[in-house]
Amino acid sequence: MRPFFKNLQFAATLILLFGTIQPCFAQEKIKLIYQRIWESEEVFEPMIQAYEREHPNVDIEYHQIPYQQYKNTLKPALEAGVGPDMFEIHSSWLPHYISELAHIPGTVYTIGEYSSDFHDLVARSFISRGKIWAIALDANTLALFYNKDIFEEAGLNPNYPPRSWDELVEYSVTIKKKTGKWGAAIGTAYNTPQDHNILEMFAVQRGAYPVSDNLTKSLVNMQEFVKAMQFYTDFVLKHGVWSPSAPPGDAAFVNGDVGMVINGSWLINSVLSANMNAGTANVPQYDPSQPYTHATFWGEVVSADCKRPEIAWDFLKFCANRRNMTHFFQQTKRPPSRRDLLSVTAENPQVRVLIAPFINQAVYAGQQFKPWEDDWRSSQLDAIEAVIHGGKSPQEALDIASEKETVMLLDYKSKSKSEFTVTKIVEREKVTAGDNEDLYTVIPGDNLRRIALLYYEDENKWQKIYERNVDRIIDPAYIYNGQVLIIPKN
Repeated sequence: MRPFFKNLQFAATLILLFGTIQPCFAQEKIKLIYQRIWESEEVFEPMIQAYEREHPNVDIEYHQIPYQQYKNTLKPALEAGVGPDMFEIHSSWLPHYISELAHIPGTVYTIGEYSSDFHDLVARSFISRGKIWAIALDANTLALFYNKDIFEEAGLNPNYPPRSWDELVEYSVTIKKKTGKWGAAIGTAYNTPQDHNILEMFAVQRGAYPVSDNLTKSLVNMQEFVKAMQFYTDFVLKHGVWSPSAPPGDAAFVNGDVGMVINGSWLINSVLSANMNAGTANVPQYDPSQPYTHATFWGEVVSADCKRPEIAWDFLKFCANRRNMTHFFQQTKRPPSRRDLLSVTAENPQVRVLIAPFINQAVYAGQQFKPWEDDWRSSQLDAIEAVIHGGKSPQEALDIASEKETVMLLDYKSKSKSEFTVTKIVEREKVTAGDNEDLYTVIPGDNLRRIALLYYEDENKWQKIYERNVDRIIDPAYIYNGQVLIIPKN
């Protein structure tokens, strides 16, 4: 047989075996280094093997790195050009790492496709400067864990967890008084899980935001934030339902020493291992008509120095498809970031019940801008410690924190190569509604789907609102607190 026909036959055989040959994968052997913190290689091995079977020229090498080592070495390695090709960052780390990242090309995801596939809180966290910077495999939020046995011992209804701030305090005091156990692991620095995030969440629920719109001034010393600090530290100083000398909150909860704790869904695995009679619920609200909870999740990113970023992003998108994200959820108990996996079920009926609040809260969860999470947390914890141990008032403590944090913001802005954006801000012009229209002011946690559900009882009618406000909404994934929208009446 002549060489030409032999080559044709060989190509046909390859296509039958592997499908259409993709030029970017058919040239040389491509090796990609993938570093993460939380999951072992066993979690990702099925996804890596499946991708490598589809793309035989791609070799993905996975490394799990201890948390502190990861944080201490990753940024210097990236700056020196010797970092991994792919890695994970917390959703609050994007401002710190953005100069070291390659954005997702439009051939992998457009902003419209991304916003359609993933929850709004993911888009708000990982779209900046008009580009997408990460793919999230989960969309975790903070929710309330409570011990049903302790509730019954205290005479509380285990099927009715606290829903408001007042009920949270009332239940905590009742548990301490009736059982002698700690009521709620809230109010301290260091041994309260998610300490600074809970404080900030309480503040945002009151309508207080930690940073000015232009990202140059810390607002944590404003009145409503100060009131949130008072509420937070009162769990220790006034109500006595938690203590700086108590064990770490998660351990105390799993050991049955505290009735309630606020944390992410990762605590579910510990609850199951301890065979606890526990429940989860949406975070108690200051104003239940305007709910908000803190979002805390991770995103997969690609280094700016990656030699084949298009392949790295193709692999990460593969990890985020329906099948692989379901596998990731089953392994980690973290709520999926995909909209079409809202109703994902777990084999364990208890897991289905425990995970539900984390998934339900995704529609109104959010997080606030910080230049670098560690420094900001340190400032907030210093303020909490000053109130608990230093005899300072919440106002005095937060005045000091505000000064330190404003320096952080100004320093970040002066060093930033280009402006970091967390929302698309348009001029706040006067808005006038017509006869068959209402005016609606956006609140924390809002998105167009939630507003459509409120007005039309159908979240799929969000486009009706977008089309009426297309001149003031730059991207449907981005509406901001205080923005006024025109709502056509149904």
